[in-house]
Amino acid sequence: MCGIAGVSGYGNPADLVKDMLKGMHYRGPDDYGVMSFENHTLGMCRLRIRSDVNDTVPFQISRSIFAAYNGEIYSIIGNDNFILKGGADEVSSLLNIKKNETPDGMYSTAVICGDKNYLLRDSHGIKPLFYRHHNYQTAYCSEVKPLLDKRLGSTTLNAAALDDFLIFGKSFGDRTILKEINTLLPGHILENDSKKIITSELASHELNNSNSNPALFRKLINQSVRQCLQSDRTIALALSGGIDSSILAWELNQIGVENILTFSVKAKDSNDGITHLKQLDLPANGAWSTWKHVVIDFDETDFKKYLLKSAELNALPIGLTSHPLYFKLAEVANNMGAVVLLTGEGADEIFAGYESYISWFNNRDTSLPISSQIMTFYLNKDKEHLWKSIIGETRITEVKKRFYRFNKKHINELPIKSLLKIERDLSLDPLLYRTDLALMNHSIEGRVPFLHRGIPELASQLDECLLFNGVETKPFLRGLYPEYSRITKINKTPFRIPTSLLKSKYVLTWLKELIEPKVDFLINHGINPTRILNLFNQSDLNQNELTILYRIGCIILWHHFHLKN
Repeated sequence: MCGIAGVSGYGNPADLVKDMLKGMHYRGPDDYGVMSFENHTLGMCRLRIRSDVNDTVPFQISRSIFAAYNGEIYSIIGNDNFILKGGADEVSSLLNIKKNETPDGMYSTAVICGDKNYLLRDSHGIKPLFYRHHNYQTAYCSEVKPLLDKRLGSTTLNAAALDDFLIFGKSFGDRTILKEINTLLPGHILENDSKKIITSELASHELNNSNSNPALFRKLINQSVRQCLQSDRTIALALSGGIDSSILAWELNQIGVENILTFSVKAKDSNDGITHLKQLDLPANGAWSTWKHVVIDFDETDFKKYLLKSAELNALPIGLTSHPLYFKLAEVANNMGAVVLLTGEGADEIFAGYESYISWFNNRDTSLPISSQIMTFYLNKDKEHLWKSIIGETRITEVKKRFYRFNKKHINELPIKSLLKIERDLSLDPLLYRTDLALMNHSIEGRVPFLHRGIPELASQLDECLLFNGVETKPFLRGLYPEYSRITKINKTPFRIPTSLLKSKYVLTWLKELIEPKVDFLINHGINPTRILNLFNQSDLNQNELTILYRIGCIILWHHFHLKN
């Protein structure tokens, strides 16, 4: 896990690339290097996990090919006999993939080959990569903040992306809230020859699943956990106590992994997390009895402290309330010596894990087209009415048009499967970005076993009735472990700031102090300040109203830290 940065077409950019790397030194505290070519400069800072300590970075793949690399390639699906070493060998395997083979891992990489520069990103978007291009000049980086360097030009707010963020928590497609900066979409490649850039989707080998064999999925989950253990640094597990992390704990115990660290964040008034490993109900005297469990308490003062930290680092506005939680988790894990952290990200979007899916499915208006039904999942009548009073009906209409345009390809006659495809972008992508940003800021590599060994692709081929029954979350995933009775009884608790904490006097007072002096900023961006400030006078705020105050506050923090000049 590392940080990568580079520029093409700029005059003498070596110092610029060095500064970009220094701006995210926490991503690669073990080593860094910069290479300059005729039209390109390539840089990489390295957090060594399993590659040779003597490797220099960026990697030289051949006499004419050089690469900066962020991530892990664990294996090659379709060629299980292929043994991968860490570092340069991973990039080489990625560049020499054969027909009917699929690289299994998480990566974003920049490759220099002759006078061309290529950027590649894994199919699930686990590792981020951003770029800006103007007048034959291109700069790219693992994070947005280094791309705000004034030597790369000015940046301006994208008004449409701002509205998308306010309503959906993120912008659609490859746009960011800054007009000049884009994200390379998951599973895409960008080709740059200093004159133009071309982005296209990477070819992938289709994985076929002719049945719903539980033994196959159990095998794949076990294989994925095993390959995510490839490391010679300290491994830990994020343990919410929910279905996903409990399954990971079960597999780690079955494999016999000993002496790992486990972490639970216990937010005030939340049921998330566990206080003792015995609550997992794993077989007695197993490897789990050697694990060390750490409980991380989180209260109102932590909310303010870690939201400020997250907002200062993240040059994109924060949409998820779990950002502060993850930043404290990362800080404590780093202090305890963890360098690799296994997490359960992805399982909810793959196996229909949110209670909100059940509520929406059972109460939707089936007389509407599927696309309109799905819109009500994100923007029901009450929420739409509230937002209209804040940014106006015209802008809401335009947001909905963009939603339909970007998601048209995902919508078919199956409501849940259509929704899950959209959730890969609107829910999973922000979660993965949050995890990467928080953990890498503390020099920790996050690993997500549910997104490997073709598990998402095979799950997407399951019949909708197996993925979802309208009664309980993740029925298929629960059914894979009949001998583990715990997961049949667990209810989903979202990993986010509890409503009671968000509407505490301390948090609401701070948010009001944050928002109230910025009335002119709100007016300048077409946001009704009176409607926003009136929310603070209500006696009992609901979840929609709290989300609005949180996102408005995050927009103001983002502007303060990153665009005020």
